[in-house]
Amino acid sequence: IPVVVSNIGGLKEVVEHGISGLVVPPAVPEESARAMETLIFNENLRREMGKNARERVLKLYDWNKNVEMMLSLYENVLSSTSKKKSC
Repeated sequence: IPVVVSNIGGLKEVVEHGISGLVVPPAVPEESARAMETLIFNENLRREMGKNARERVLKLYDWNKNVEMMLSLYENVLSSTSKKKSC
């Protein structure tokens, strides 16, 4: 399902505007309403964005891949820290 999010915090990183949902400015209810109307009244766009959103989540937010990436980052930091201490 495509979503409408405000352009704050990490939400704009999760939702790709016009591809997997719509990003609107914060505290502008008229923009939020227009974005919702766009999705409500355009079934093809809604379905396409929903499909894209699902693919994006599966690609970028896989739990196992994210854990592996974090472990790798920690290992690199620890490795570089221990190298600096030995110098």
